[in-house]
Amino acid sequence: MTSIETDSSARESHPTRLDIIEQIAKIFAVGMLPILVAMGGWIIQSTVERDKNALDKDKISLEYVKISLGILTSTEKEIPKELVRWSYRALNDLSPVKFDQDDLDRLIERQERIPYRPAPPPVTSPPPTNFTEPPPEPRRPNPSP
Repeated sequence: MTSIETDSSARESHPTRLDIIEQIAKIFAVGMLPILVAMGGWIIQSTVERDKNALDKDKISLEYVKISLGILTSTEKEIPKELVRWSYRALNDLSPVKFDQDDLDRLIERQERIPYRPAPPPVTSPPPTNFTEPPPEPRRPNPSP
């Protein structure tokens, strides 16, 4: 038996350090794949849920703005001061541009209303002509006899 044959049979019976690392990496990869897929799904689900909650919060805020504007643009003579105060505070809290605190207090104290001017009716254009009918025949002058 030669020395080359001895080395080759020794490798087969005693794996090298690199062979051991390769085996550990394969086991680790097979075990980690389901965990990574589960973590990815959890991250996606939590992101979708967070976006949905933010959208729901925006819808609720929009309803509060509508209620507040309805109170502040109302034509009724007497609206309770508490409702006016709540309306202005709700608008201020939900608005990206805040009232100056002194201005807000002054509006609440005087029970100022927001002027309301209804939008003008939409401009209507005449109906389009019927393009499915052929154009009329042009009139030709009658020849004189």
